[in-house]
Amino acid sequence: MPPPSPPSPPRDLNTDDLKLLKLLANEFLLLTRDQIRTLLTPRSIRRTNFRLQRLVAGEYVERRHILFSLDASRKSPFYHLGRRAWELLHPAGPDPKLARRRRRAKSFHESALFHLIAVNAVHIKFLTAHDARVTLLRWIPQYARIWRDFLFRPDGFAEYQCGSWVCRCFVELDRGTERGGLLLDKLFAYHRYAIQQGYERDTLSPTPFRVLFITTGGMRRVRMLLGRMGKFDTAEIFWVARKSEFLAHPLSHAHWHTPTTDQLLPLDTPL
Repeated sequence: MPPPSPPSPPRDLNTDDLKLLKLLANEFLLLTRDQIRTLLTPRSIRRTNFRLQRLVAGEYVERRHILFSLDASRKSPFYHLGRRAWELLHPAGPDPKLARRRRRAKSFHESALFHLIAVNAVHIKFLTAHDARVTLLRWIPQYARIWRDFLFRPDGFAEYQCGSWVCRCFVELDRGTERGGLLLDKLFAYHRYAIQQGYERDTLSPTPFRVLFITTGGMRRVRMLLGRMGKFDTAEIFWVARKSEFLAHPLSHAHWHTPTTDQLLPLDTPL
């Protein structure tokens, strides 16, 4: 008996479907349905579900179900590249890079998944923000190979343009779990990188940089972070914002705290 033929591609595959596959191949390892809706052309939940079901049925996208915390009755679906995604993204033949990315998404540890999704929200904010004063040029994710040569591994690296100048920022998604020595070690690594002018010797950041701490905590956490950051003579590189504020306002809105001033600053403040 001959082996079963592979499922046929959806006849009505559209540009948003292909855009989603490219985002999963290049930008995001896994995405929630709501994040997919934010990244693509505005559409209803029902329409989004329909498109995702077709992509899953065609094996271009796969779905993982993760338990919500301790509530075993609720599961959250996360989407990643499917087995046949290469047929649309790399028609010349199976792509080992896409295969590795799919395996990584399938095996990504659940304990780190919700942190990844929170970082996705920050990345998506930069990527989709319609702000004439701040434009994202480049994003490097946490798991990129480049971090192997660094003293630290940020949650992301954002390079954005403000008018005629470019700002480069390491991004840290702070969930309030790092305290004491762990937090100081992280801050010291950035401090050391700054004073050694590491950014002048690598290809990542050839100009002065900032470190953006985006915290899920409240003002108490913000004040604690600022206090620790203020102990360094490179304190001006550290900026802190609450995640709720960052996601709710334009990128150029003044909601960033720094250890060196009581004034709230926008991201387009010159370096």
